[in-house]
Amino acid sequence: MRGAASAPRSRRTLALRTALVGLLVASVVTTCHTPLPRTAAPSVSQPAPWTLPTRVRVLLAGQEGAERLLVRRGQQQVAYWREGSGVASDREPFASPSQHWSPIGPFAIDGRTYLGELEIEPHPDGGLRAFVHVDLEVYVEGVVAAELPLWSSLPAELQAQAIAVRTYTVGALRRHPDREPFLWDGVQDQAFHGLYQPGENAGEQRAAVRLSRAIEATRGLVLMQNGELYDARYHAACGGTTVDRSAIFSGTAPSPPVACEPCGQRAAQEAAEGVPPRRPLTWEAQFSAPELNALARELRLGQRLVLIEPMQADRSGRWQQVRVQGDQRAVAMSLHALRRALGFGAWKSGQIVAVEASGTRLPADRTRGIGPRGITVRGLGRGHGVGLCQEGLHDYASMGWSDRAILRHYYPGTEVVRLPVGH
Repeated sequence: MRGAASAPRSRRTLALRTALVGLLVASVVTTCHTPLPRTAAPSVSQPAPWTLPTRVRVLLAGQEGAERLLVRRGQQQVAYWREGSGVASDREPFASPSQHWSPIGPFAIDGRTYLGELEIEPHPDGGLRAFVHVDLEVYVEGVVAAELPLWSSLPAELQAQAIAVRTYTVGALRRHPDREPFLWDGVQDQAFHGLYQPGENAGEQRAAVRLSRAIEATRGLVLMQNGELYDARYHAACGGTTVDRSAIFSGTAPSPPVACEPCGQRAAQEAAEGVPPRRPLTWEAQFSAPELNALARELRLGQRLVLIEPMQADRSGRWQQVRVQGDQRAVAMSLHALRRALGFGAWKSGQIVAVEASGTRLPADRTRGIGPRGITVRGLGRGHGVGLCQEGLHDYASMGWSDRAILRHYYPGTEVVRLPVGH
């Protein structure tokens, strides 16, 4: 979910197929301008019928459609490949089953180490598909390690992120349409790179201890609202104000946007000084004409893309709906879908400051014509802007806010409760 983790453009064809979506319903935006002060932590309870899963099934996006899957266990490397409608291996002989399960234990794929069980099956479009099955708290720890810069993260920051991750995990698995629900290991759900393995230096060792303590301190804790599990989304940087959830994610309940004063102050400072800091909130992306024309053909708009313009924006100026026009037809789509199509890591947010087309600078509220050299987009913030802002999370923790105070600020009306583990 973190905006800094982006889907590689090499998978753009697959992403484009899912880019078309219907128009978003505009929502009334109410912004809170004052951060909440620190208050005492709420009592912990056990509401029913919500329970925690014991394990999480995670799809490895980097192995989608792989012709050959290499798995290392200790000093031994095992190769898997597709054979007919089944899976074959060079070290574990079996008669081309439709699905293969490896023994439970630590294993490594592409340099990432996982502690759990590996499931390999034929991909519907060819090649292989791989899942890992890991304990819930092992998964939460791995996501927090992938989502935050551990070397600088504070205890309250780690604990708030862990509660948000656990909450999202339980809800996403419940919402998943498949009989065997799973979560992607990237921006489609949450970044998960397996076990965090610190180096030998003292800083990394201390970070690993802080991470472990945060997971243990929040074990089983999630966010609830009115007896229901909260849909806890989060992102990298809001730029000053978060976004109504229903404006980005179709079919979800509205959530009140809140002011993120640390992000707002940093954004103003960047604009005034013109020199981005180590973790800048401003960004710039260039999209070439051939790249945009490929998008037009994929969306069946013609051979050339001639226009991208905003159709709807929220009160803070974030684009929500856009009109994408080719030389034959046009389509209305959510900006989230357009970002997915062009790459979340390139078009980083919906808060657009300016656009340049063929070297001509246009104000942010003007039509975006596609010139011979394509367009350059400049924006503010990273990610979809919904829920907890990770840049603000760090700054509020640095100001001495507790994990509970931070969560109540970004998720108004929620409380932290402990759920029992299901069977």
